[in-house]
Amino acid sequence: MCPFGMAEYDLTKKISHYLDRHLVVPLLEYISVKNMYDADSILRTKLDLLMKTSMVDFAGCTYKTLHDTDELPEEMVKKRQEAVDRIREVEEKMAPINNIFSTETMKEMVQCKVAKELFQNLEAKYGFKQEMLDDMFEAARVFYDSGLYNIASDYLRIIRQLVSPSDSRHLHACWGRLASEILVQSWDEALDDLEKLKDAIDCQSDDRTLTPHLLRYVVVCVVVSTDKKKKKNQLRDVVHLIQQESYSYRDPITAFLECLYVKFDFDGAQQQIKICETVIPNDFFLTGCYEDFMENARLLMFEAFCRIHNCVGINMLAEKLNMNVDDAESWIVNLIRSADMDAKIDSKKGLVFMGTQTVSPYQKVVEKTRNGAFTAHKLLDRLKSMKLEGEAWSLSVR
Repeated sequence: MCPFGMAEYDLTKKISHYLDRHLVVPLLEYISVKNMYDADSILRTKLDLLMKTSMVDFAGCTYKTLHDTDELPEEMVKKRQEAVDRIREVEEKMAPINNIFSTETMKEMVQCKVAKELFQNLEAKYGFKQEMLDDMFEAARVFYDSGLYNIASDYLRIIRQLVSPSDSRHLHACWGRLASEILVQSWDEALDDLEKLKDAIDCQSDDRTLTPHLLRYVVVCVVVSTDKKKKKNQLRDVVHLIQQESYSYRDPITAFLECLYVKFDFDGAQQQIKICETVIPNDFFLTGCYEDFMENARLLMFEAFCRIHNCVGINMLAEKLNMNVDDAESWIVNLIRSADMDAKIDSKKGLVFMGTQTVSPYQKVVEKTRNGAFTAHKLLDRLKSMKLEGEAWSLSVR
């Protein structure tokens, strides 16, 4: 079993309710090597999940591992043949449509930004019809369900360009394309798809109510952020969210910031950091952020502690930061140098002396209004985008 009862903080089960089946499979494979749950239990769950898709070969391998056999039941053999026949049927049906979308056609599509005009051009030049678009959507679904994510992604990219953003299929195509690129680990494409998805949906007010557990990931993003100018405001905002959602969700990661910035409980923050040392590596989405999170969490604790105390003992800081004294002193020296902090270390006495930093009224005003122009430009760009998409309103810029 996982040490310290880490299954208590595992979000896999909760997150899985909001994910596509195909996206859940990598999560199950990840936690299977973490020994948080019984191995056979995870295999049964994965098999049950795969049997609801057309990834029949993957399901067959899982069945053989679970039951320690080389034979598959007749039901699975039959399902495999049906899946193969379905793919062949779709490939034959899509052959004429694939011929339309040659390299030259794709170049034309890139140049044309308006879905309606693009569809009309394809209709005039190649005889493209609405029924073909429906067939492409169905083909993308079949290929995706079979685990052929690259092929599904190509179809969904075309569909996304041909369908107006007001059409529900546009949003479905955005989600499907993003999922496909994630599953093949094409991160640059996935990031681009994520930006397009963000443009396709409006921020919904009930997101936090439905998924408060996602606050964990927001907190980690803010803590590991390297943008010092924005980080201060982001921390303030996320701490406010933590306070709002504390009645519905709380874990060691959110509790760390709550202890540090709401309760000013450094002992409590220290305890939460110790638990985070196990929670983060066991989280599929956060394991790669472990080192950055721990380093930045220590930095936040150091800064918060030193804002309250003008003179701090290195021994005390080492205890708060979960480090030995020598490592803590070396870490503080490097921090003072790299962060250009107004601080001095007396190694003989084992003390850190903090200088006072005053902020002028002018600097405060600049800080408050820093993001105003950026926000206004984003709003204007969004309005222009809506106009291009054919929204029923006018925009004039003077």
